[in-house]
Amino acid sequence: MSEKLPTATYIYVDRRKTGRGKSLPNRQRLLRRIKDAIRQSKPQDIDAGGVKNMGNGGGQINPVKVTRNSLHEPSFHYAAGTGDMDIVLIGNDQWERGDEFPVDGGGGSGGSGNGAGNGQEDGEDDFVINISRDEFFNVFFEDCELPDLQDTHEKELPELMPKHAGFQKEGNPAQLNVIRSYKNALPRRRALTAEAREELEQLEAEYEKLAIDLAAELVPAEPVHVRMKEIELRITELRSKISNVPFFEKLDLRYTKKEKVLVKSADAVFIMIMDISGSMDEDKKRMARKFFSLQYAFIKRKYPNTDLVFIAHTETPYEMTEEEFFTTRVSGGTTVSPSYRMAHDIIKARYDAKNTNIYLSQASDGDNWDADNGEIIPALEDEGLLAKLRHMSYAQVGQSWSGGWVATLWSTLQSVSNSNPKLSMVKILNDTEVFDAFHKIYKKSAK
Repeated sequence: MSEKLPTATYIYVDRRKTGRGKSLPNRQRLLRRIKDAIRQSKPQDIDAGGVKNMGNGGGQINPVKVTRNSLHEPSFHYAAGTGDMDIVLIGNDQWERGDEFPVDGGGGSGGSGNGAGNGQEDGEDDFVINISRDEFFNVFFEDCELPDLQDTHEKELPELMPKHAGFQKEGNPAQLNVIRSYKNALPRRRALTAEAREELEQLEAEYEKLAIDLAAELVPAEPVHVRMKEIELRITELRSKISNVPFFEKLDLRYTKKEKVLVKSADAVFIMIMDISGSMDEDKKRMARKFFSLQYAFIKRKYPNTDLVFIAHTETPYEMTEEEFFTTRVSGGTTVSPSYRMAHDIIKARYDAKNTNIYLSQASDGDNWDADNGEIIPALEDEGLLAKLRHMSYAQVGQSWSGGWVATLWSTLQSVSNSNPKLSMVKILNDTEVFDAFHKIYKKSAK
């Protein structure tokens, strides 16, 4: 049995000029097939480690291999072994019907692919495409969109909004900042009354001592009464002096300064919730972060005017920065419903849910405390979180436990998904399935 030859790899650069109205459609078909190959590729270096670069598309990714089979087009041909065949080869510019030419049966010298030339099987010549992150994302996200994104054109128009710009010494009474003015007045009043306060403190201490000594009959009564009367008069004078110092002077007053700035409302709000509990081992966390990294790049490239909110949870939810979200190593127990309630509180505090496209994405291994499973549906439906969302996605990462164990969170959310199309659910068992899961959720719907 002959040995199978290794696959030959080539890099092709198409510099043909469009002519006779034929090349353009052919090249367009070729590009479509190359794009399909790129979409089906699963670069291993797309991960959370370079999440900031993913947003702007910088840097190279691993080369994408395009196989001959992916470029194959259907065609009519004679079945092999049925007799004589008349064949017309497209593009022939040197042979005519009846010409004879030698046939190389030894495998050829043209760098054939797998099994070419020995009558074994069709050859397979592959080629690779070196693309940047930017080019990869352009193709990968081409047929993706946020589900049920509503037109917010009117809301997106820039508008002048007042913004705090510090303090100023002049203004109208409505702009008076009492706290800032008080902070300015306090050191001035202390400076102006420092001597009087010091003397007042000494006299009060002396008066108290004289009163004690007099009660104990340690001092003669007459001179003590005279001195106490003098102290009383002086204390009255000092207190009057202190009180006569104005609480506010004009130089103390500060007024809030406002400036009109152009503000553009967000196209959407995208909330990411990730389980970082103890049951999420490093493999599961890597898959979750990879899933969120693709979403991050997708949002940054196609919806740059979108607010991003990051929540990680154990038994307690934490709002984090994007850097903390993709790098934290905290672990603990698992309760899911508090993270839903935190997301709901953030929405109510920061956004107009009626006029804002709000999305929520969650990744977990599906483990949850039994006591919290009963809080999932109330947090999503009864308290109104799901009603405020355009769409919610749940990605369960990693293998389920052995012995027929079913993730409790999956079964709970599935009961919601069965009756509410806003909730999409996917399972990610390994790194390569992250891409398929992403496309399943965000692929453009047929309209």
